[in-house]
Amino acid sequence: MSDLISLERLRIRCIIGCLPEERETPQDILVSVSLETDITPAANTDDLALTIDYHALAQRLTQFAQTHHFQLIETMAEQIASLCLTSTQAKAVTIRIEKPAAINGAQYAAVQIRRSATAHS
Repeated sequence: MSDLISLERLRIRCIIGCLPEERETPQDILVSVSLETDITPAANTDDLALTIDYHALAQRLTQFAQTHHFQLIETMAEQIASLCLTSTQAKAVTIRIEKPAAINGAQYAAVQIRRSATAHS
């Protein structure tokens, strides 16, 4: 059984991009994370310690993105996936990063990946 705990479109202001102006000026990205896990122990006991604390995860992801500068959203997605798999009990994670300012005339550019814990053990 796999249940999902998700954060949808967490807005983070950070340095991301290849262009010179992107390397100097922070911009908003939207990060969505879906963590596959078993929520049964937490649901049966109403105990936060037995699940993934999405508030703490949101803070960790924000701090991570603001202290690491990436050129590619692909690289950021891989590193966020690794962070999620090593810091939670998730069996797998799906990461989607949207970059609204990437392309004039487009709503956003995005990348989405899915990684499993078995590949990171």
